[in-house]
Amino acid sequence: MLFINRLWRYRRTGAFLEARASCPLMATRSKDHRSSTGFAAGPPSRPKTGGMSLSRLAGMTALAAVLLLAPSGVNRAQADTVLYLAHTQQQDDPFALMPIMAAAFQRIVAQASGGTLRVEIFPNGWLGGNRDAASLVNNNIIQTAIVTAGGIAGLYPEIAVPEIPFAFDSTEIAEAVLDGPFGHRMADDIARRSHLVTLGFGDSGGFFVLTNSVRPIQTPQDVQGLKLRTIPGFGAMDAMIAALGATPIKISSREEANALASGLADGQMNTISAILAARFDDVQQYATLASFLYAPMVWVMNEQALAALTPEQQSIVAMAARAGIQAGRQAARALEHSERGLPALHKRLTIHIASPEERAAFKAALERPAKDYITKTFGAEGTDLVDALFQAIAEAKQP
Repeated sequence: MLFINRLWRYRRTGAFLEARASCPLMATRSKDHRSSTGFAAGPPSRPKTGGMSLSRLAGMTALAAVLLLAPSGVNRAQADTVLYLAHTQQQDDPFALMPIMAAAFQRIVAQASGGTLRVEIFPNGWLGGNRDAASLVNNNIIQTAIVTAGGIAGLYPEIAVPEIPFAFDSTEIAEAVLDGPFGHRMADDIARRSHLVTLGFGDSGGFFVLTNSVRPIQTPQDVQGLKLRTIPGFGAMDAMIAALGATPIKISSREEANALASGLADGQMNTISAILAARFDDVQQYATLASFLYAPMVWVMNEQALAALTPEQQSIVAMAARAGIQAGRQAARALEHSERGLPALHKRLTIHIASPEERAAFKAALERPAKDYITKTFGAEGTDLVDALFQAIAEAKQP
């Protein structure tokens, strides 16, 4: 911690400001610059040290080292440019999708740039949770991150709109909507609200599954009385859970496994890959598959960091991000249909696959509270965004 504290003292000195001004990827943000043109298509508990996990302490120390050692006279023609990318999943986890996206991005950037543009990955929440990563990118401390929708909600709460329950009939329709004009509109909104360029929307593992440790869930009435984890800052999810007669418990992704194990929360909603990657199946007994909602990952990059690259490098970044997103989507589909996906969940949990009638009952119970929250909270803009979403969905369904 002493080393990190020294870093922050150093950041206030003239020497750091000189180094920051001379290094493109450490340059201070320009509030006049706004661009969204770069748009392209928690594990179990760990030992803590002074309130910070050992893995996060190691990551912060590594980041502190590279910032402290950044030369004060970087010549872009003589030195490689390094992009620091953060995500919250273990890089070698066979169930996780963020590492697949990040590794593809790293490999393609290096190959396409001839090694003059490199990517260094900070995985496993080394630099904090999803919101921490989004904030670090927004402040140009690191250049890019792959975060959950919850991670971007603090900067853009309207990300809740595409998560309206049962809005999408399939992941293919969701991808078409997020890759199209509706996704571009959200990217433009994020750019106006922050210093972030949206490189694209990734697959977090398909539709959300509802798990709990108390009883099987087959109808909305079965949820009554349960304590269900919700994402901090996602009021629409709170409204959904409350509408079922359950108690929403706001818990960050980094504390979710502990909360489920301790009984602070009885259950949660997440994708199959996220459930297996975080080992929630160790502390849950029942799972209900009803395609409740689709929540994309959001890949963001700092606007100033992107602008500091050459046009050719900007094109490489956009192309590599598209390829990384596609790699994640392909892996999500492969996992879903492999022994490591739903069959693996079957081995550990009692699974109920909702019938069409049961899905209709859940939709009737959940859709209106989510829409009402969005229109009440975001007013005319929220209503317009909801209308735009369902118009995009209708268009995506056209043959």
